[in-house]
Amino acid sequence: MVIMKLKYSFVLVLLAFFVVGFSNSTIAQIPSDAAILPYQVDEVTNIIKERFEAPHETNEYIQFLVEEDDFPAIAPNVPMSSELTEELTEWVTTHPAAIEQLLIRAKKNYDKYFNPALIK
Repeated sequence: MVIMKLKYSFVLVLLAFFVVGFSNSTIAQIPSDAAILPYQVDEVTNIIKERFEAPHETNEYIQFLVEEDDFPAIAPNVPMSSELTEELTEWVTTHPAAIEQLLIRAKKNYDKYFNPALIK
């Protein structure tokens, strides 16, 4: 009798997990009009800001952004104003292809200068 109740309880718990998991996965697949970027805008903005405010040979990879369309006029070695930071944030939000290239170059730069497994 006790074993039957345990089996019944186990089946109910298993069924509850299945129903919750199935409903969550179904809800997660509902299309949305919200645009989702594959990167954190604030993080990327801070990376660009820091690299332009303090240029160094280990962060030259970021200079290609100057040639990108509509890139804000950021001067190297000069602290950025809040207006320019907002303009940069807007640019980062609207140019995902350039940010993808930036992140690829940042990874290669990290491997070249800072990854102990790859430094020769």
